[in-house]
Amino acid sequence: MEMAAVTTKTNRLLIIDDSPDIRDTLRDFFEMNGYRVQTAMDGEEGLATLLEEETPDLVILDVHMPRLDGFTFLKEMKRQGIRVPVVMLTARGDQDSMLSGFDLGVTDYITKPFNPDVLLAKIRAILRRS
Repeated sequence: MEMAAVTTKTNRLLIIDDSPDIRDTLRDFFEMNGYRVQTAMDGEEGLATLLEEETPDLVILDVHMPRLDGFTFLKEMKRQGIRVPVVMLTARGDQDSMLSGFDLGVTDYITKPFNPDVLLAKIRAILRRS
């Protein structure tokens, strides 16, 4: 009896953060866990990546970035009709920032410092629901 080949989808992530250390660490971590990862250094580059490249399955987004901050990025995503789950990963843990993020459509809001294994578990859960 011949078994059919099993194909598994490799999820694509876009990490948008102005810190090269955080971008590189997250990219390496998620690639080691089987994800395809693209990175962008700010919201402007991230938006261009969303519009020009294959749409990722999920975006990991910082708030404080030059040129185009995370909140403005979310507004622009919504304006352009781009519907991708977004996990906000930021040092801004105040209630107003969190509420703004959720009002703009983020799926989850995680503050730095963070546990990468918890971030991975949350992303897996979000992707299962998507």
